[in-house]
Amino acid sequence: SPSASSRLSGVAPPLYPFVLRLVNPVGRLCSQCPWHRFCIGCAIPVSDDPLSSCLSPSAPSSSSSHIAVDWDLDVLHLFYDTAKEMAVEDHPTIIEQRRKFSEPISLKECMDGFTREEIMGDDELWRCSVCQDFRRAGKKIDLWRVPPILVVHLKRFHYVNGRWVKSQKMVNFPINDFDPFDYVVGPQGAARAARRAPRERRPAG
Repeated sequence: SPSASSRLSGVAPPLYPFVLRLVNPVGRLCSQCPWHRFCIGCAIPVSDDPLSSCLSPSAPSSSSSHIAVDWDLDVLHLFYDTAKEMAVEDHPTIIEQRRKFSEPISLKECMDGFTREEIMGDDELWRCSVCQDFRRAGKKIDLWRVPPILVVHLKRFHYVNGRWVKSQKMVNFPINDFDPFDYVVGPQGAARAARRAPRERRPAG
């Protein structure tokens, strides 16, 4: 049904009140044209042709194309219903992600993530020394030893949608109960684990 603004204006909205454009990951420039042309994004024609036919062969091979919706300002002003924009029901996974991004984390969680094994992608294949074939590999960082005074540097920036964003997440730093030797794989960690292990008790005589 037509919106209230369309009934008041007496003008029917066009069939396509927007233009689809090919843009870079940031969404400010075209992904197909060189930067000095200041193209805001090549328009995708309305046709049944596949999207690959719109890609320019001269575009940089390292650039990735995203689709942006460029609304007509008059149509956006007359027919766009902002009330419906806000009437969105969030999926439970979205709520869970917001909770994870907002609630504080502990230093132990940071260390667990720092030492967790990472499976490399298909663009970082490793050549196996046995079969001489390229295979996916895992990468893991461990601590060999810790100094008398341990300095922890928290990484505050992460790469999101083509730009670096500063994380505002709070980190709970314990004063007394944090043991870095849990993450040490060198002789220091082995000695600490041996002292923690329960000793075997033998009956006297």
